[in-house]
Amino acid sequence: SIPFGKERTWEGKTKSNNPGIKKWYVNVETCYGFWVANGSECSNCIRSCPYNKKDGFMHQSVMWFVQHAPWLNRLIVKMDDLVGYGKQKSGEKFWKKFGNIPPRREY
Repeated sequence: SIPFGKERTWEGKTKSNNPGIKKWYVNVETCYGFWVANGSECSNCIRSCPYNKKDGFMHQSVMWFVQHAPWLNRLIVKMDDLVGYGKQKSGEKFWKKFGNIPPRREY
C-alpha cells in the first residue's frame, strides 16, 4: 500500500489519489483492506514507520543518511526496531495507571 522505490510520480495509483503533485502515492484501496483485516486504521503504519519521528538532531541526521546513503536503509530500520520505536504499548499497563481496566470482550 505504501510504495517503495526511488522515484516519485505525478500520477496517482488509484482513483482515490489526487494527482498533480510529485510524490509517492499510497494505494488507499489496499490500505483499507489492511485496516479491515487488522481491525485498525492508519495508526499501525504511523506507529511503525521510521519516518514518523519528532524533530531533533538524531532524526534529522538519520533522514540525511536515508536520502544520501540508501545502502544503509536496512541498518537504519534495524536500529529503529532496536531502540524500540513502533512497539505497541501494553493496554493493560495504560488502564492500570488510571485504576480501571475495562472488561475483555469476547467476539
